[in-house]
Amino acid sequence: MLLENGSVAAPKRQPLFSFGVVSDVQYADIPDGRSFLRVPRYYRHSLLVLQRAVQSWNNTDNLSFAINFGDIVNGFCPRDESLHAVKKVVAEFEKFNGPVYHMIGNHCLYNLPR
Repeated sequence: MLLENGSVAAPKRQPLFSFGVVSDVQYADIPDGRSFLRVPRYYRHSLLVLQRAVQSWNNTDNLSFAINFGDIVNGFCPRDESLHAVKKVVAEFEKFNGPVYHMIGNHCLYNLPR
């Protein structure tokens, strides 16, 4: 559709579906620090960020599902604490009012038994 100002407007259509996406939660119950590349990291704070995302998803109409693109735990998470950390993060994902699909990230492979 051509508008008076010469621009083109697409017809309004409803999306086929909507979904939530999150990646690289990288939770660890350790003090804040820096990544391998010296970027500041807030390991414990990542759980709060995930909680906000899930709350936002739950407040959004018509989300069909959510996808976690991996790296639930950070590489600095002590290996003997990693499984507990994953369970803590998964518990937050379970608060979403719909299905969540998880992919395995490289940090999960580094930190967890196979």
